[in-house]
Amino acid sequence: MLLTMWSMCLLAAFAVILGYTVRQKLSLVQRLDERRKLVLIRQAGIQKAARQIILATANANYQSLRDSWCNNSAEFKGLEVGDGVCQIGQELIDNISGGPLMWYGAVDEERKINLNKADREVLERLFSYALGPGSGSDAAQLAAAIVDWRDADSQECVPTEGAEDDYYRHLPAPYEAGDRDLEVLDELRLIKGVTECAYIKIIDYVTIYGSGQVNVNTAPLFVLYALGLPENLADKLASLRAGPDNSDGTADDVTFETVGAAGERMQAEYNLSDLQREQIDALLGEQCAVSSQNFMIRACASLKKNKDTSATMRHPKDSKHTAVTKCVMDKKARVKYWREQ
Repeated sequence: MLLTMWSMCLLAAFAVILGYTVRQKLSLVQRLDERRKLVLIRQAGIQKAARQIILATANANYQSLRDSWCNNSAEFKGLEVGDGVCQIGQELIDNISGGPLMWYGAVDEERKINLNKADREVLERLFSYALGPGSGSDAAQLAAAIVDWRDADSQECVPTEGAEDDYYRHLPAPYEAGDRDLEVLDELRLIKGVTECAYIKIIDYVTIYGSGQVNVNTAPLFVLYALGLPENLADKLASLRAGPDNSDGTADDVTFETVGAAGERMQAEYNLSDLQREQIDALLGEQCAVSSQNFMIRACASLKKNKDTSATMRHPKDSKHTAVTKCVMDKKARVKYWREQ
């Protein structure tokens, strides 16, 4: 009897171990299956957005926030794909209210400041606005460090503010300055002064894609300020562009078919002085365009067991069943950047 009891205990132990092992393997298979589904759901959402971009830009000489690829909740919010839901969009800052805005659709890269093309003064103004009040010295140092990172020489563009090889070589984990254009935006985290907090605050306003000209139809206020447009004129431009409902990306938005048309419409609407009109024409004419060539698509996929993706779009890591893909493609849907989270 004693031998029988020991045998039963031993068999029970084997059964527990076997059951635990099988459960782990089943769990792994389930996670792999969920991951595969999330990948396919995101790809479907990105393909839909790419299609909208191709259709909207094929025969258009200008792009605006009224186009079907952006702020289009009917097309990009709550897309049901197989066993899940996909949403295309991200949280932006509203030009008019200054508060957070859920933007359903793609975002053109030409609405941003190109880190590889912009002058140090433009970068400094942008960072000063994006980082907030009292950030003047930090903005100046950050702008100088980016210029030093992308130029080919080893001389600081502004003594004591920039950073060249000598600074990076003395870090705990040393490396050298890039001495070339930034190849991905994540490279910013290697540059002196770009803390995690600073990165989060500036990332929605900068790009490395395009010619460097900003689309006057889509640029946010901070970008208009950075170009050197006086705040009162930038505010007027943003308000005029938003239309009577004072909201971007709606049917009553005002779209400029040429850069010169922006000055003309503003003068007619606000009775600008000759000096103000000259400022607008000079600044916008030199640095702006009305078309966009590159678009960022952010796809958030969730399985139907976690169907509410409005919150997980902001914080995808909060859900085990949600994943995000961010990509940049041109108007012909040629991919330039792809990252899965």
